[in-house]
Amino acid sequence: MPVDKTSKLHMIAPRYWPTWFYIGVLYLISRLPRRLQFVLGRMLGQFLRSNKRLQHIARTNITRCLPELDTEQTESLIRKYFDNQGIDLIESLNIWTGNGLKLAADHQVEGLEHVKAALQQDTGIILLGSHFGNVDMGGMLLVCCGRNQNLFDFSATYREQKNPVFNWLMKSGRERYIKQAIPATELRPIVRELKNKNIVWFAPDMDVGGKNSTFAPFMGIQASTTTAISRLSKMANAIVIPYANYRAEDRFEYKLKFFPPLADFPSDDVVADTTRINQFIEELVREKPQSYLWILRRFKTRPPGEASFY
Repeated sequence: MPVDKTSKLHMIAPRYWPTWFYIGVLYLISRLPRRLQFVLGRMLGQFLRSNKRLQHIARTNITRCLPELDTEQTESLIRKYFDNQGIDLIESLNIWTGNGLKLAADHQVEGLEHVKAALQQDTGIILLGSHFGNVDMGGMLLVCCGRNQNLFDFSATYREQKNPVFNWLMKSGRERYIKQAIPATELRPIVRELKNKNIVWFAPDMDVGGKNSTFAPFMGIQASTTTAISRLSKMANAIVIPYANYRAEDRFEYKLKFFPPLADFPSDDVVADTTRINQFIEELVREKPQSYLWILRRFKTRPPGEASFY
């Protein structure tokens, strides 16, 4: 969202002073030695776990999505998830404050041949992301991968935040590295990028309500899911390449993995297309469940007659 002089003045209003103080403290943390940041990230995760609302959302999602886990396994996963969430926040702060490339220095890449082959087809590419792994770190790894191989630059979609200070920090921080950050609800600039044969990262695993969405199974549950990937691919004749990023359990070391492009996509059945996308993300989650963003209210919108999960 563009920031003009009026909105800049609005962001220094007293109501946002606590946000600025919080950002200042976290900025200082992002300048500490990496090993200490990792430890503080876990401590931050424990603090987040003390928030009853966040813990309720995470537990509800996990028990619904992974009903095979017993109580002890569920609580263990919740602890691991919040540890990861605290570390994710430290990673994001490094990126937003211009210190991210140091973290992304230690990474490996798998499946880059799929991107190279797609680039030869002279068409737009949708990088199918998800809220598995830290999306900011995933973007930084993509930046490093593109620059190191002299292959590509890319844009990324994002969800605008209600707090304008936080929204400015997130958007301007990401645009230090990527081509541009585009609100996920604004399809025209995304289509324009794709028709200009550029690359756009898009994560479709958020509940966007009833508009431009359909119910498709995710983790065995009917989930309101945007149909944007299928529609964008069809409108711009773009290739869809799924990808994921992984972090080592005990250090800032990463792996970036590109998967083969979705074959015969899009089809004439948007629900089937959306189901395929959800199945791909589900496989990632089941592989490493502590890395998924369980505090998303992924099942907020329910089919008619179903009670709220939260």
